[in-house]
Amino acid sequence: MGSQFEHAKPVQCFPYSFDLLCELLSEASGTPIESTRAKLHLTYFKEYLGHFQDRGCLTIVVEWQYTDRDFLEDYASYYVRCFNQKYKSICVRLHFFQGALDETFLAGQLSTARSEIEIRLNQRYLGFLVVKPIPHKFVGRTCLRTYESSGRRFFPALCRCEAHLLGLRLHVESLAFQEQDTVAAACATSALWSVLHATASLFRHKIYTPVEITKIATEKFPTLARSFPNAGLTSTQIAAAIQDVGLEPEVLPMREKAQLQSTAYAYLRAGIPCLLIAELFDLTHPENPIPFDNKLEATHAVAVTGYSMGKSESELFQGTPTLRSSRIDKLYVHDDGVGPFSRLEFDGPCFKVDLGQSKPPRNVGFTMRSSWKGKKGTVGAVCFAPVKLIVPVYHKIRVPYALILRIVRDMDKSLRKDIPSYTEPNELQWDVFLTSATDFKKELRDAPDARNEIKWAGLERPLPRFLWRATCFICGTRWVDILYDATDIAQSTSLEVATIWYDQTEPT
Repeated sequence: MGSQFEHAKPVQCFPYSFDLLCELLSEASGTPIESTRAKLHLTYFKEYLGHFQDRGCLTIVVEWQYTDRDFLEDYASYYVRCFNQKYKSICVRLHFFQGALDETFLAGQLSTARSEIEIRLNQRYLGFLVVKPIPHKFVGRTCLRTYESSGRRFFPALCRCEAHLLGLRLHVESLAFQEQDTVAAACATSALWSVLHATASLFRHKIYTPVEITKIATEKFPTLARSFPNAGLTSTQIAAAIQDVGLEPEVLPMREKAQLQSTAYAYLRAGIPCLLIAELFDLTHPENPIPFDNKLEATHAVAVTGYSMGKSESELFQGTPTLRSSRIDKLYVHDDGVGPFSRLEFDGPCFKVDLGQSKPPRNVGFTMRSSWKGKKGTVGAVCFAPVKLIVPVYHKIRVPYALILRIVRDMDKSLRKDIPSYTEPNELQWDVFLTSATDFKKELRDAPDARNEIKWAGLERPLPRFLWRATCFICGTRWVDILYDATDIAQSTSLEVATIWYDQTEPT
């Protein structure tokens, strides 16, 4: 290892380079440098930090001795029992800043008011990465600033992630991520851990560590496999862990593009990330797709954390109204095999998979392109075939999205009959999503396309805490908002609680 790491101070600053990052991760985790460079996560971090490096130099501030609660639980449950205590309990934390920093600068700021230096540093703060002192699976709790929206990227499930460094409070809007270590956590546990960080901010429940999630899930629904090391959670075990924090799991099959687009969007708009369960297929040889690692029906779980509205026009899918969510071309997911906010693209191929053993080939009709490496190490050669979406919702949100979509579909048919001049699919569109009364009234108050009397009528109206909001657009102009009580019972004869018309005359 390079001499710059010998006799390290508790906190050190280094100008960022990708080679240096690899050396730091290798040093902190005890992973050979060749294996560190080969990790797909390093490909991700190189691209991510390169995005900000294009705007100027970066600095890595290293805390060589950092105690991480999540890893401490893992350590106490498993690693401490390893022979000769070969693993340490202390992690290393890397902080990333835009611009140049050094220890002299930080020490020289002691005479500056803490609030002033915090403001200056937080403007440049990109987030942090905890390095666990275990080989190969070392990416611990990671919170990184997302890319700029630029009118296309949206991350509604972000929350304030704080870090303390040298007595300074730093923060970044992000969502916690970490890699599975295949001991205390598998992919489903890591994805659920990220999801529960967002819902804890929304619904005020306890945040469990990965090892606590694994214990809860396996104790309630034990299997013939060992709990530790953990090979993965079943959907039933995931649901049990969600219920343990006081939420309710909605388990929804996902076999069509439009269904995944609209459902993930509907809950993400409320700040609720979802767990996506998918089968993986290796298309290194496109003419001969195979299950990833030759594991038929093996699944992978990721946390859906954002989306890209990359299409300029909405698509019309059979059996659904024209939805704005159909403009989504990518989902952003916390994929423990790649990194936080990694891309899943909605342009995966359709193909047949030979199952062998005299079984007919299986048609795979809907896939998404990932950043996974295929059999020959080619990035992007692995496709995800979505199987189900698991949504953790507050127990008072009782009305499912599917019911609201059916209501909107019937209303769309009726409107197209009543307003024959707007029969083209993109002339009459719907935006359907879950929201809260507070968020709706905030947006209504700022709406530029509503008269003050319309705003006041909506603002003073009593509304349930959670709402399904269906906004109708005609030729791109917002026409009407229809609000449905998400806390009612599904068999209610009338879920509608309010209708808000925007600078339009209500049709007779």
